[in-house]
Amino acid sequence: MSRGQSISDFFCDQQRLAIEDIRALYCHPSEFSIEQEFEKLYQRYCLQPIEIIDEEIYATPPRLGSHMTRDGYGRNVRAEFSEMTLCVPIIPNKAVPQILSLAASTSWSTGDPDFRYNEDQSQFEIPFIIEKAEQCAHVLKRTVEEFKEFIEWKNRDIRGGHRCLESTIRKHLAQRLESLERGAVDAELISSNLGLPIKEVPRSEQMNETKRPQKVKETKTMSKIQLFFSHSSVDQELAKSLVELVVGTIEIADEAIRCTSVPGYKLTTGDHTSSTLKKDLKSSSVVIGLLTKQSLSSSYVLFELGAAWGADTRIKPLLGPDADYSELPGPLKENNVVKISDRHAMVQLLNELSETLGVTMKNAARVDWKVTAFVDQVSGLPKP
Repeated sequence: MSRGQSISDFFCDQQRLAIEDIRALYCHPSEFSIEQEFEKLYQRYCLQPIEIIDEEIYATPPRLGSHMTRDGYGRNVRAEFSEMTLCVPIIPNKAVPQILSLAASTSWSTGDPDFRYNEDQSQFEIPFIIEKAEQCAHVLKRTVEEFKEFIEWKNRDIRGGHRCLESTIRKHLAQRLESLERGAVDAELISSNLGLPIKEVPRSEQMNETKRPQKVKETKTMSKIQLFFSHSSVDQELAKSLVELVVGTIEIADEAIRCTSVPGYKLTTGDHTSSTLKKDLKSSSVVIGLLTKQSLSSSYVLFELGAAWGADTRIKPLLGPDADYSELPGPLKENNVVKISDRHAMVQLLNELSETLGVTMKNAARVDWKVTAFVDQVSGLPKP
C-alpha cells in the first residue's frame, strides 16, 4: 500500500480542528461542562484502533496450483503448490479504511503485507502459498505474527495521537471555561454600572457548523503576521520543507506565518505586494532568512532582511545546503548563522521560536523525529 499522510500529522490536524471548535463554544459558565464537551470532541476527532479477534482467525481450504521451475540438474519441471487465504476478523470499525491510508511514523522493516480489507465482513484477507505440506503450520503462524505486528505499528501511533489529542482538548477546554468565567464577571459588572439587565443567549442559538468557516475567515483577516520567511522563490521546495517543520513542531497558527511561495501562507489575491509585505515585516516578531546562492543574489531578500534589521526585529539566518559562510555580505556575518543541515542547531532554533513567539513546543520525541526527517530531506534536495 502507498504511504500517505502520517498518523502523527493526521492527529496534529485533528487537534487544530478541535481547538477551533473549542474557541467557538459560547455559553454561560454554569452550562459549561468540561467532561461533557471533552467526550463530544474526543469522539469526534479520535480514531478507533484496529482490534483483532484472535479466537476467530481462520484459513480457507487450500486451492491446488502449479508452476514451472528448475530442479537441481537445471531441468524444467512442474512444481505443485497450495494457495490459501488467512482471514483475520476484527471488531467492526468504520475508521479502518482511513487508518490504512495513513502511514506509521516508523517504517515496518518487511514492508506492508499483501492483504485486502473486506469491509462487509469486517476482516482482513491475506493470501499465502504453501509449497510443502509440512510447512503449512509454520507459514501460517509466521503470517499471523507478521500481520499482527503490522497492525500494532498503526495502533501504537494511534494511541500516541490519542494521548496528545486528550491533553490538547482538556487544556483548551479549561482555558475556554476560564475565559467564559471572566466574560460573565465582566458582563455582571457592566450591567451593574449601566443599570441594564443581562440576557443569556441559549446554546441552541449559538453559531452552528455551517457558520463556523465564516468566523475563522474573519479571525484570519484580523490576525497579524508573527513569523516571516524571507527567501527566493527559486528555493520554493526548501522553504516549504522549512515551514512544514515549524508548523509541525510548535503550536503556531497558520495565519501568523508569511511565506510568499508556499501555498497557505502566500499573499491574499488582490493584495498590494510591497505594502502588504512591509506591513507583515513590521508586525513580525521573528524573520527567518533562508540564505542560499539564489537568495543572496536577490535584491528583494536582502531588502527584507535589511528592513527587519532596521526595525530591530529578531533575525534568524539559516545557511542553505548550497551556500557558504564566506559568501555572506558583511552585515549578515555579524549574526550567528547556522547551517540548515545541522540537526542540533535546528532543534535550538525551534526552541528559540517557541520562546520568542510565546507558543508551546510539541512533545520532544515528535520534534526530534521531525527535525531528523527534515535534515535528511533537505540534504537530498536538488540544488537550483
